[in-house]
Amino acid sequence: MTTLTTLRSTVEVQPQQRTAPVRPLTLWVFLPSLAGGGAERVACRILQGLNREAFRPQLVLLNNTGEYAADVPADVGIVDLRKRSRWDFFRMLFVLRRLIQREQP
Repeated sequence: MTTLTTLRSTVEVQPQQRTAPVRPLTLWVFLPSLAGGGAERVACRILQGLNREAFRPQLVLLNNTGEYAADVPADVGIVDLRKRSRWDFFRMLFVLRRLIQREQP
């Protein structure tokens, strides 16, 4: 413990305790696809600018298609749910449930 004296008071300063490194939070960005549009462009820019020490971003897509696919940073994981028809809904829910349990975004 260190004691600091100023003109008006004396303050005791505790030494800093070392903490374990913080694990980055998993952040999911969910989009239907990367087809041209404002939301897709903004999502790509957000993914490019995120602090990788604080966040581990993943892009969850119904279909991994679109013109903004080249703008996704290389270190961002892409989960393609492969929606082909409306009958794929229950399969996608099962896959999402399993991913949420495993990744805990």
